[in-house]
Amino acid sequence: ASMVEKALSPLEEIFFELIRAGLHGRKPDIPQDLSLKDWGGLLSLAKKQSVMGLLYRGVSFCGEGYPLPEPVLFRLVAEDDRVERTGAKLKQASEDLSARLSSAGLHPILLKGATVAEYYPVPLQREYGDIDLYLPPEEFDKVPEVLGVPFTTAPDGSIHYSWQEV
Repeated sequence: ASMVEKALSPLEEIFFELIRAGLHGRKPDIPQDLSLKDWGGLLSLAKKQSVMGLLYRGVSFCGEGYPLPEPVLFRLVAEDDRVERTGAKLKQASEDLSARLSSAGLHPILLKGATVAEYYPVPLQREYGDIDLYLPPEEFDKVPEVLGVPFTTAPDGSIHYSWQEV
């Protein structure tokens, strides 16, 4: 099977440059004359891809002289605050959940969001909305009793629990 490559739009190129700058802690090479509409597109892409924290970090490396429109700055600061508050809540819930299950003799392994966040320059800027765990299949039935909450089975066969409003 062959893969058709699609060229990135100029806005997508700028988006990825800002994300790379955020990840690598360096000044992004982006135009100084971005319009409010361009910034709206960048914010929309970041929201859609759940990388608002990284976009904020990339923009923060532009430097004081960069002509960032005030409404964009306010939105980035507000979104970064939201991402970090949510991340802190999920990190704490992940730690509590893992400790609770482990203390009951179970063997949870954290996957995806919480684990990947540790590789970010600012871990709380990693956006994720839930806690993904792996447990050996023979331990599934013990979780409702340990946590005191029931589980549901999703159409894909995965098992879902609600823990500390997460």
